[in-house]
Amino acid sequence: MKVDLMLSKDTKISSGRVQERLLRGSHGDWGGSVSHRSWKISAVLLLAGVTSAAFVGSTRVDAPLLLWNDSPSMDAGIYLKAKYPPAAGAIVSVEIPEAAQLYAAQRSIEITWGSFLKPIAAVGGDRVCVSLDEGLVINGKKRAEVRHRDSSGNVIAVWQQCRKLLNNEYFLYASRIPESYDSRYYGPVRRKTIKGVYEPLWTW
Repeated sequence: MKVDLMLSKDTKISSGRVQERLLRGSHGDWGGSVSHRSWKISAVLLLAGVTSAAFVGSTRVDAPLLLWNDSPSMDAGIYLKAKYPPAAGAIVSVEIPEAAQLYAAQRSIEITWGSFLKPIAAVGGDRVCVSLDEGLVINGKKRAEVRHRDSSGNVIAVWQQCRKLLNNEYFLYASRIPESYDSRYYGPVRRKTIKGVYEPLWTW
């Protein structure tokens, strides 16, 4: 069975090309023999073929069953689309927010991929405050610092507000790296912009 996968850059590739790339690895060799890695890769592709029918009726047209991520703000690897709706702690694929599009067009980094893959840190009813002085504070608890320049020294716009999120709003925050470009800079995202909820299937 041939399985098509969707990369984070919205580019489809065949299962054969995926297997070749997985064997090579985007961050060096995964270790172990080729045969050992091959059976794991085959299991991933088989799972995709077995589960695809269950997801057909519940996905957006632009929401693939599998996502390949090599963004540093999330673990690199393959993510599988889940059936449950967005909620706190869930990982979602979301359209690039309008507030981030200019920055995306100017910088050749993860935000140029057509979508983000980020965890949800706050949902409707949560109080979120963002400022350069206080950082990111959710429901009275500080979660992270906020930067006004990126790692290259470029000025970044900051979403400096303090309010409760609306019922259809979600605040994205990735704690894996300090310089993650998330809702601290472009604000909360709306439900209609979320392409799907994803779970890590195979990461490293």
